[in-house]
Amino acid sequence: MAKPKNKSGVIPIEYNVIVLPDPVEEKTAGGIILADATIEQEQSGATRGVLVAISDLAFNYEPAYSDEKPVKIGDRVAYSRYAGAEIDGEDGEKYRVIKDKDIIGKAE
Repeated sequence: MAKPKNKSGVIPIEYNVIVLPDPVEEKTAGGIILADATIEQEQSGATRGVLVAISDLAFNYEPAYSDEKPVKIGDRVAYSRYAGAEIDGEDGEKYRVIKDKDIIGKAE
């Protein structure tokens, strides 16, 4: 099975991974449209997304992961709030570059 293509245009190095955060709703449940600043703040505090790239060194610090990494490209993951840095991908999407240790689990 082929890996999904990394459309961000960035290849992570050292212990970094790249995540495409889940989109933030632009309206409340009651139909109120949120201000752009509120949407941006919510997006930077997102805690779930899809793993799009993993550096070669990521997740290699634990002997338990020596045969297989705990997550793979394409997995939905949960990560620490406000982790890492936001970058603009070549495809126009906003991605987060975060440390592998900020991945706190697989999301369902």
